[in-house]
Amino acid sequence: MALRFQRRIQLMPGVRLNVSKRGLGVSVGPRGAAVSVGPRGVHRHLGIPGTGIAFREQLSGPRGSNRSASAGSEEVTVRLEDDGKLGFYLADGSAAPQTLVRRIRSTHGEGLQRRLEDWAAERNAELDACLGIHLETPPPVYKPAAREEPAPLRPAAPAPRPVGFWARLFLQRRRIEAANAAALARYEETLAKWQRDVAAHAEAAREIAEINAGVERGDPEVVSALIGSRLSAIAWAKPTEVSFDFGDDTTTLALDVDLPEIDQIPDTNWVVAARGLSVREQKRSATQKRRDFAYVAHASLFRIAGEAFASLPTLREVTLSGYTQRPDPATGGQVDVYILSVRIPRAQWAELNFDRLHLVEVTEALARFDLIRRQTRGGELQPIEPHGGSAEA
Repeated sequence: MALRFQRRIQLMPGVRLNVSKRGLGVSVGPRGAAVSVGPRGVHRHLGIPGTGIAFREQLSGPRGSNRSASAGSEEVTVRLEDDGKLGFYLADGSAAPQTLVRRIRSTHGEGLQRRLEDWAAERNAELDACLGIHLETPPPVYKPAAREEPAPLRPAAPAPRPVGFWARLFLQRRRIEAANAAALARYEETLAKWQRDVAAHAEAAREIAEINAGVERGDPEVVSALIGSRLSAIAWAKPTEVSFDFGDDTTTLALDVDLPEIDQIPDTNWVVAARGLSVREQKRSATQKRRDFAYVAHASLFRIAGEAFASLPTLREVTLSGYTQRPDPATGGQVDVYILSVRIPRAQWAELNFDRLHLVEVTEALARFDLIRRQTRGGELQPIEPHGGSAEA
């Protein structure tokens, strides 16, 4: 019995083409349980649904060999149980004998361990995305926009086929001239399209140049459009809304950040056991949930500050204030509550090492600046009065 990773191309329902370094083969049967015929003989397969892992058992040897089918072969399905442990089952649904389970674990333990780690990583991806939103923060280096595609190349004119002696002798002149005329007509159409494409490319380049010039001189309309586009392009793990307002000129910028709610941050973490081929679900405590939310709030403001400084060369200072919704004891409804506010000068921001953001603790990084924060020992962010009011004021 062998464990392998395999890829298949479906030809029709129940029939698949298997591609490998050794050649081509055909599998017949439903997905996860099939018989295949190929260069290395006849095999029976049973897969682990959703993992890409399959057990393979040889029924006969390669073509021309005298090996007969195995009489006592067993098909085994492996699945992840609700308790996080692997279950091993025979084709009839009964539990596989422990001797067979031990053999599978011994032979394929590393492969099963890797698949469990992948499975856990997939389920932890949402929490990781929330806590790692700052990891793609760009350095405060302005890069003018540019067309990625070069100008289209002029199409080559067709070379007309000459009408030689033999063509005239066999009365081929008209056919050749007609073919030359058709080729010339196609070229003229292609040339006209190329001229339109060149004009469009030049117009786009002109518009980009105007935008770059507007950004570099701090044109309010241009920089507002640019920062809005830049912030909307962030792939937020959870709903996050940003509003902004420039000061008297484009050297200062205030941003209000509507942060996700604490209940939207995932509260589960999956961990693969060091031994035993199992995963377990870890519920994060109430204290850890509050700290996770506080980290997301800091990381979100950190990322937004980076996008602002990277996209606006005239920007010298940015003020960010994050708020969330909490119950209003006076009305029973929801009210916006500011919980973080930080003022960051560009010169100080540039001192951070953006090549090693995985080593940056954002809660400490923002504390290097003019940060307003009230956080309990249990991790809860208390209401504050933000810097200079809100961006919408």
